[in-house]
Formats: sequence, structure tokens, C-alpha cells
Amino acid sequence: MKVSYLIGVYNKLNYISDCIDSVLKEETPEIEIEICIVDDGSTDGSFNLINEKFHFNPKIKIFKFEKNLGKNAAYNKAYEISTGEFICIFGADDVVIRGRTTKLLKYSINNSHKAVYGGLISKNHDLSEIINKIIPKKQNLYNITMTNTLSGGCSLIPRSLCEYIFPIPEDLKFEDWWISYFLVKRELVVVLEDYVTIYRIGSNNDCAFLVEDNNDLYDGIKKDYERHIDYLNKLKLYDANNDYIDKSLDLRLSFLGCRPKKMFYIKKFDIFSLKIILFYIIGAKSFYSIISNVRKQIKKK
Repeated sequence: MKVSYLIGVYNKLNYISDCIDSVLKEETPEIEIEICIVDDGSTDGSFNLINEKFHFNPKIKIFKFEKNLGKNAAYNKAYEISTGEFICIFGADDVVIRGRTTKLLKYSINNSHKAVYGGLISKNHDLSEIINKIIPKKQNLYNITMTNTLSGGCSLIPRSLCEYIFPIPEDLKFEDWWISYFLVKRELVVVLEDYVTIYRIGSNNDCAFLVEDNNDLYDGIKKDYERHIDYLNKLKLYDANNDYIDKSLDLRLSFLGCRPKKMFYIKKFDIFSLKIILFYIIGAKSFYSIISNVRKQIKKK
């Protein structure tokens, strides 16, 4: 079996070698590894480093954009030049947990060649400290419409399913949710309850769930929700029959202080329904101030 790792690189000079080296170690007698790297117009010397260190390796394909086109354009190009029967979309500053490819591949094959998502361990920039560990939960259409808990960097996807994903719209600001949505919608995802990726936390990551201060928590979620609105509006163009998208949009709108189209979602009343009401009535800042205080009280105990 050949597995292609798709890596988009933009100014990751200090991390890209660790990433590539960790992927190369995944090759076994049963698994051939191919790495397709697309430099997205880096200005810090990332491309020169990659080219100098890895251009001789036949397992690695290297392509460069002359200007920054965005990571989705980079992933689309990497997919275009890949030849593997399975693909893994991977972050240029992340690291593979040894044996991940074998585990994901076996699990996919044993589950009718579905896409597989594993868990991640997030660490600080030099990987010396564990910040968080996450094992994903099984998703359905409703859950994946309301929020995404499946990390693209923890997945392995059969090439036969890629027609539902590629090309990824290049004007989207992220790719994870787009990919997981269309796979979960078609019931083509299984979850492996094991850690497969070390996710490096840095200045460019969105990690609101890791902070405890009310203002930082609010600002982190706001940053996500603002770009989610663009994503969800685009999703409606591709999947107009999914009524859950309106509820997901209303969650973001109410958080941002805008009037939701509908405030009371009684049918399937859940935490998302409650948040829409509370965001609109008391405001998101007040809501997360309460959450922050509860966290602090729990810690004291």
C-alpha cells in the first residue's frame, strides 16, 4: 500500500525537517510512504531548506508557489501530484507519532476502507510539554454541522473518497471542517481511539479551548466564529438541504451580538440551543465570564 502525506508549507523553517523526518520513519515492508510538499511562497528559507535536504529522496515530491496562495491551494496541489492509495493531510509543524500510519491503515481496511480519524497530543513549540490530549468522538451529520472535533492532521483517507473533498475551495480559511463534514455526511468516517499526531501549539494556532482567562477564551472563540460564518455560508451553497446549517449560523451570530434568524430551537434542544438563547439574552462575554469563574472554583477544590 502507498500512503501519500500532503504537506503545505508556509514559513515553517524551524519545524519542517522534524515533520518530514517523522513521516519518513513510517515506511514499513508493507507500507510505501510518499511525501508531497508544496511550499506556499515561504519567505523565511523553508523551501531552500527542504530542497537542499530532501531533493535527492525519491519518496519526496517538492513543488513551490511563487507567491502565497493559501494552504488550501497548497493542499490541492499536493493532492494533484500525489499517487498514493491513501492520503494524509498533515501540518508542516506537526509530528507523526511512530506507527500512526500502520494503525490508521489497518483500521481503515478493517472498516470497509472508510476514512479514519485518531487522537492528538498538543505540545508547546519545542515539544517539551504536553498541553492537552484529545480523542475524537464519533460524529453524525448534526454534530459535524454544529462544530468540528475531527482534526484533519489526525486522519487517513482512501483515495477513492477524495472525490467528495477535492478540490478544497481555496477561499476558505481552513480545511479541516470542510473535509470532515463531507465524509461524515456520507457516513464514511470511523474513529480510532488512539493518539496518532503531535500537534505543535504556536502563535498561528487557534486554541481557545486551552485558555482559562475569560477574555482570552472569548477572544479565541470569537476569532473562530467570525471565520466560521464565511465557511457555513459557503457550505449552504454546496448542501442547501441541510437545515442544521441555519442553527449553526445562529449560534455564531448570537455569539457575535447579532440577531439570530431563530432563537428558540426546541426540536433537539441541547447545549447549542441553550447557548443561542443565553448569548442573545445575556451576551457571550457574560456567558464565558461565568464559565471562567466556574473553572476557577473547580480548580480551588
